[in-house]
Amino acid sequence: MITRRGAVVLATILFSGCGGGANFGSDDVAGQKALRDATSPVWVTGRDAASLYRLEPSQGTVAATIPVGGLLNAVAVGEGAPWVANSDDNTVSRVDPQTNRVVATIDVGNNPLSITVGGGFVWTGNFSDDTVSATTRRRTNRSA
Repeated sequence: MITRRGAVVLATILFSGCGGGANFGSDDVAGQKALRDATSPVWVTGRDAASLYRLEPSQGTVAATIPVGGLLNAVAVGEGAPWVANSDDNTVSRVDPQTNRVVATIDVGNNPLSITVGGGFVWTGNFSDDTVSATTRRRTNRSA
């Protein structure tokens, strides 16, 4: 178990990207229980930089590989869906967690590198133009 500044790594998930294989493991009893009892998927961007992966920790599987866009930098979950920042095309994509498909692509600022969800908005930090975009599910967009 690794502890750093109060955070504890309970488990490590190694997956082979496009191949769909996963190796879920933990040397810690609490980590093994956390993986076994997980009820929500884990969403991660892959090394191929164009896909979002839906991991199911309780099953130890990569449940879906979702093509999203170019150069995915970050993913956040909230407002009922995973949202992905696409740096190459300056957009945010909303993925339907029921169908594992992109259901909306929304223009944001230049080169979104970070993303978070809060206060009813999806927020992106846009590196190239030093802006923050606040996007709602209704596809409106405001930058600050």
